[in-house]
Amino acid sequence: MQELKKQTEMTQAKIDAIQEDHGTNLEMETELQRLKLLKKNHQTEYENKKKELAELEKQAKNKQKAQGKVSKERAKLDERVEK
Repeated sequence: MQELKKQTEMTQAKIDAIQEDHGTNLEMETELQRLKLLKKNHQTEYENKKKELAELEKQAKNKQKAQGKVSKERAKLDERVEK
């Protein structure tokens, strides 16, 4: 009976060790998936910000062109007024 009790305890220790290893692997897999999702979210946000920046730069360029046209028109008007 002592031998059976000892074998039972050893078997339980092996079971516990296996469960601990699989639990650790599962936790690592879960963390890996979380990090992959986080990376994807960051990449998506980066791409969105990049597009937003390009749009703002385009708007600024168009505004500069428009201001340049207004300045030229104002100069023409000023010339006419002076004449």
